[in-house]
Amino acid sequence: MNHEHLSTAYKIGVFGSDGDICNSSARDVAYDTGKLLARAGAIVVTGGGPGVMEAASKGAIDAGGITIGILPGDRFNHSNPYCTIKIPTGIGFARCQIITNTCHGAILIHGGIGTQAEAGAMYYLRRPVVAIRTTGGTAAEYAGKTLDSRNLEAILCADTAEEAVKLVLEEVARRNVQ
Repeated sequence: MNHEHLSTAYKIGVFGSDGDICNSSARDVAYDTGKLLARAGAIVVTGGGPGVMEAASKGAIDAGGITIGILPGDRFNHSNPYCTIKIPTGIGFARCQIITNTCHGAILIHGGIGTQAEAGAMYYLRRPVVAIRTTGGTAAEYAGKTLDSRNLEAILCADTAEEAVKLVLEEVARRNVQ
């Protein structure tokens, strides 16, 4: 990738289960999602940890892509091994706002409370979010729904990594997310 591409590439978050609740199916979908995003020229953004974050980052790296890990701690070496760019925040779960502000759009895979917070922040920012409902967890719970009485943009729904990547990139372009 040249530097010109880096400044214009979409940064797409992959949000989902941490290592303690991530199952092998969610890991497989995350890996495919990261790989497909990288092949499409997007930069993959995660919280830099294990589980979905690590699998999506590995998929992107294996496809020759770039990943950004926005870390909860204050050390560069407290990330999964597939983060190209590591940003240690030292602010724990409060980094959710930094992660979501970094992303043009996001894909949800399985997930728990952290994924809920990230989806909520993206919803409030009115940035496109696609939930892969077949992975269960927060993704299944939020797919196709608005998250409060304001009825802002609904969380979009996909069944596969291919469908989710296509949909999120189309929506980022259609909405002209800046």
